[in-house]
Amino acid sequence: MKKIACNLFGENQTIYFTIGRLMQLEVLLKKPILRVITDGFGLTELTAAYSIGLQHEKTRKAQWYAAKMQELLDDGVFSYEDFVQPVMHAVIASGLLGREAYEELFPEEKQEGTEEEVKNG
Repeated sequence: MKKIACNLFGENQTIYFTIGRLMQLEVLLKKPILRVITDGFGLTELTAAYSIGLQHEKTRKAQWYAAKMQELLDDGVFSYEDFVQPVMHAVIASGLLGREAYEELFPEEKQEGTEEEVKNG
């Protein structure tokens, strides 16, 4: 599990997901996280993800994140994709999507021999 920089709602903040946090997200959304990833993060999924993924920074409800996102969009500072990227990177950084996805996002952390092991698998 790796923490991802997330300066959308405050300076020097990080977002991350553990299996426990992803379980919380599934309960809140009433659907499996893999379905959310496949279907894409809508606004409901994003605000819920931020409320759980940033809870170590400060506990805030999804509605607070919705209001802040609206402010940032109104100011023309960020786009929808700017909100999706940190959440998606944090899910990948959790390891849930496997080593290949992790190493694609963080190539500097690629383990030696991994590629050869996959070929010989």
